[in-house]
Amino acid sequence: MAQEYGVALGFHQTSATVESTGSTGSVSGKLGFEGGLQVAFELIPNLRFRTGAMYNQRQFDYKIPAVGTLQFNYAYLDIPVGVQYGFNEMVSVFGGMIVGVKASDSTKTPTSVGALDADMKTLYPLLNAGVNLLFDDMIGFDFFLERGVGSFATFPTDNNLKDYTSFGMRFIYWM
Repeated sequence: MAQEYGVALGFHQTSATVESTGSTGSVSGKLGFEGGLQVAFELIPNLRFRTGAMYNQRQFDYKIPAVGTLQFNYAYLDIPVGVQYGFNEMVSVFGGMIVGVKASDSTKTPTSVGALDADMKTLYPLLNAGVNLLFDDMIGFDFFLERGVGSFATFPTDNNLKDYTSFGMRFIYWM
């Protein structure tokens, strides 16, 4: 069974949805960084199983009129589980699921609001899909879209943070 290991570094634009019972505001995404290891196992010709471990920042701002901006800075250890189908040696598509394991959470609030303690879930599922481009059998680029499933945190007065959406690019050096 052929297996490949790679080091991956990338960035992505992340946004989320805030379901609020009281205040109305707008969400703006932020640029996040990710890095880690990728592993691919060939199942049959042109079809691979993909997994790995990636440290991933998912951060965004929630702007509330007359209150200010709440900054949510969350990080996860992502464990992707998916498949990749190769059309040829250079172009593939991939998709699957990611389990995000809570690595860190911090929230910055305006001084008028005071400290805000969000209850972040320990595990959070996401779906992903993308295109992989491979050059010289060792240099790859993933262009991807990720979409969270359901609520990943709540903060006071039953406000739900849900449905991460990320699109981005990562560089993979296959060894």
